[in-house]
Amino acid sequence: MKKQNYKNYHLMVSISFILSILLFLYGCKIKNGSENGDNTPPGSKGWLYTKGNKIYTPDGQVWQGRGANLQDTRGCNACTWSPPNAAEIKRRIDELVDVWGADFIRLTMESYGTSQGRTHWQGILLDREYLDDIIEIVDYIKSKPGVYVLLSLWSDPGFTQLGWPTDNTIETWETLAEIFKNDSHVLYGVANEPQSNWSGSLDRDCWEAMNRTVEAIRAVENLFGTPGHVIAVQGTRM
Repeated sequence: MKKQNYKNYHLMVSISFILSILLFLYGCKIKNGSENGDNTPPGSKGWLYTKGNKIYTPDGQVWQGRGANLQDTRGCNACTWSPPNAAEIKRRIDELVDVWGADFIRLTMESYGTSQGRTHWQGILLDREYLDDIIEIVDYIKSKPGVYVLLSLWSDPGFTQLGWPTDNTIETWETLAEIFKNDSHVLYGVANEPQSNWSGSLDRDCWEAMNRTVEAIRAVENLFGTPGHVIAVQGTRM
């Protein structure tokens, strides 16, 4: 496959994967939410909102993001052995947006429970430099007109062995929700890949774990009176 064709193919596959594997957006099931699925009034300047199973732009058009996954400064554990380099992430953002024409980025966040020789590995609650890098990267994406970013917890020691969010990851999300409460270009991805549960017997338990996280994010938004961010939630099975 030629390089240019591969780029286009990768973009289309990535966005299709993100919006299909993140199987549903929370609708009316969230406590204190509006009929649109969150507390974002339709037409709010710059804010996406949900209605039914679709995401809409502020002017009421169905939103169709085109983009790709982008690793944070940890680089899928390939860059944890050297100092973090936010400038490299910005370079990749420039390539993805300015050259490839993307208007959507899924920024994956990773952290680990132990160093195991890594130079940086802790999450935003323990590593201020990492948090500052995430803020810098998200702010840089904001400088690109019309580009949205989905902050997604990709690897986190707070997840259960089945990849579900817990009280520990909820604390991370509460922090992120407060920091980015006024950023209309930010979306949230609760967790990456719940594991096992082939039979579906744990569907309800997984859903409740996800829902508690969404409620915690909404509580922060309600506290500060800010519009609700779109929250994407992974499916309950493998």
